[in-house]
Amino acid sequence: MAIWNRTSSKKTNISEANHLVEPAIAASITNSPALQFEPEPETGPATGEHSEQWVTHWKVLEPEKLKRQNLYEAQTTALINGPAQTDEKRRTYIIVGSGRGGTTMVAGVATILGLDLNPSGPGNLEDRSFVLVAQNRNPAPGHGREQLGLTREGIIERLTNSVRLRNKALDVWGWKDPTASSYLRDIFSRLRNPHIIMVWRDPAAVANANLAAVGGDPDQSFDTVLNNYMEYWRLIHELHCPTLMVSYERGRSKPSQLGAEMAEFLGMEMTPEKEATIKEFVSPTGGYLRTPGAPPPPSRSEVQNLLGSQSGPETTPTGTIS
Repeated sequence: MAIWNRTSSKKTNISEANHLVEPAIAASITNSPALQFEPEPETGPATGEHSEQWVTHWKVLEPEKLKRQNLYEAQTTALINGPAQTDEKRRTYIIVGSGRGGTTMVAGVATILGLDLNPSGPGNLEDRSFVLVAQNRNPAPGHGREQLGLTREGIIERLTNSVRLRNKALDVWGWKDPTASSYLRDIFSRLRNPHIIMVWRDPAAVANANLAAVGGDPDQSFDTVLNNYMEYWRLIHELHCPTLMVSYERGRSKPSQLGAEMAEFLGMEMTPEKEATIKEFVSPTGGYLRTPGAPPPPSRSEVQNLLGSQSGPETTPTGTIS
């Protein structure tokens, strides 16, 4: 994986730094995540005034003495706020991103590697005790459309209790929830050695996927995606825990590489058997394939009959990205 180190904030001529991009965007969207930038020495009035705007500089450290920039392009992830605390016995992993932004693909890889996500079903690998309760919905099977009627404090109390129960049951565990930014701050102190896995997908693709699924206004859809990503970007730096930034596009096209890099972050073994299963699970043409032993995904007509006139599905059927 590429390793991003935040160096320092210095006054810099903003015109000289216009090629800087946020590392998360660089890691997931640009062709090369290996950006290196060194600011010019401060210049006096004779050569022009520097902008008062502060620019944060980023530098990529070469892992294992890699010397050619093109080798970075083979990486599917970037690590920030590292290193991962894999030597700690108790660890918690939260997989976040945008709805229909590849979080299920990454959660599937994590599950195959051995991370217990306590999924409520084989579809989108989400733990209903977190995802539905956070939306004030009943997590009991078959009751996901029922409102709980809890206050904000009540929701956080229920989520905190879920954390307590999972901590008691397992040393290493996690969950996947693209909407976790709405409550992660409130329960973060209860998590043992928290690590974040942030999935980045091309915002235009996410916006189009949302429009195809639920309709709506294109501008609003795009704004929602961008605002969600930026909220997570701020949250990651606020919480300052080890975070693996995953490029959905690169991971989809290089599932073996993605599996190896995630295994390192999770502190889990990548075996030939796991690699083969990951390659079967991740579809390079889009979407993902069902995990071994899971029932086949419902057909479109079955989903429509199940939903009837309801506003939307409780869970995302297997075969789609969420």
